[in-house]
Amino acid sequence: NRKRVLICMIMFFALLPVFSYLHEAGHALVCIADGNEAEISVNFSGGTTLCHGDVSNPFAYKISGGLLAGIIGTTIGIALFRWKIPFIALTTIGAGHLVNAVIEAFADSYFTRGGDWSAILAFIEFVTFLSLMIIFDRKTVRPA
Repeated sequence: NRKRVLICMIMFFALLPVFSYLHEAGHALVCIADGNEAEISVNFSGGTTLCHGDVSNPFAYKISGGLLAGIIGTTIGIALFRWKIPFIALTTIGAGHLVNAVIEAFADSYFTRGGDWSAILAFIEFVTFLSLMIIFDRKTVRPA
């Protein structure tokens, strides 16, 4: 169903900036919890959180962004399972952010800052999106 795919893609791209902000807010929460001041900026190429001060737990700081956006996205997506378009868009974004959380927490910061990382994350989200569309957009055909 091309119309459903198009609507789903529009919803997906419309929600990307919202979830980029949620991702950066997750980093900012850890920064603020340490008594520091956080500065968030989000644009079309992603987002950045500047923490003005030292973070006592760098692991928590690195994983918190993707974890917050991922949990919110997948939770809302699963809650809306009955409505396929928001389910697919939100679950795709949530899964992408959860993968991002793991990689941000364990990968070298040089790797996560480059354009290569953006391409890898985009590929993961594309495969997730396509898989969910194929799985949940099928129509059951009854034998004649």
